[in-house]
Amino acid sequence: MTSQNAPTQPPAREAPSSRKRAVTGLLRWMVFAPLVLAALLCCGQLALWSQPEVAEADTGSQMKADYGLWQAIAFKPLDPAIVEAVRQDITRQGGKLP
Repeated sequence: MTSQNAPTQPPAREAPSSRKRAVTGLLRWMVFAPLVLAALLCCGQLALWSQPEVAEADTGSQMKADYGLWQAIAFKPLDPAIVEAVRQDITRQGGKLP
C-alpha cells in the first residue's frame, strides 16, 4: 500500500498529560485566588480596626472675595477702521450685519 492510498486516521484524542496540566492549573487558581482575596480582606479589616490619629487640618481657603463694584477704567475708544474691516469681512462671507 502506498502513502497516497493510506486510510486517514481519526484525530488523536487529547493527551492525558495536557488534561492533567489543565486540571492542575485550575486547582492552582482555585487555591491561589481565595488566598489572595482573604489576604486583602484581612488587611482591610486590620486597617479599619486601627485608630489612626485624625489630622485636624484646616483646608479652607483664607482668601476673601470682594464682589463690590470695580473702579471705572478709562480706555481708548475703538478705532472706526476696525469696525469697517469687520463689516467687510461679514458681507464678503455672505453673512447679515446686525
